[in-house]
Amino acid sequence: MIRTHLAAGDRVIVVTACEHTLARTVLDATGLAGVELVASRIHGPRLIVHNHGATKMVQLAAQGVTPPWRVAYSDSLSDLPILRAAEQPVLVNANPRQAARARRLLGARLTTVTWTGGHGPAEEPDT
Repeated sequence: MIRTHLAAGDRVIVVTACEHTLARTVLDATGLAGVELVASRIHGPRLIVHNHGATKMVQLAAQGVTPPWRVAYSDSLSDLPILRAAEQPVLVNANPRQAARARRLLGARLTTVTWTGGHGPAEEPDT
């Protein structure tokens, strides 16, 4: 999906709780070196920023990125702040309970998709 959005001319920012160096290495190794990244930061053994939950919104704002955004993808309900701020929130690989909770909180604009190894997204039927 990152490549699809890039090909469409969209600005893509990966926002993750993963440590920055590791996330950057994964993006670079998969041919996505140009993708912007907002991630957790450590210095030595010390955690500087744990980019998780609502902290992601704070870290995005610190980079000058403010809502609303057109699309947001997440595989975690801890990202509800980011999903709420999107015109099109997309919940990835959610179990039925997570999907039901997200739908209660985000309404009909929520899309759920299931991504499996090497295959693109398949939109889930509305429940």
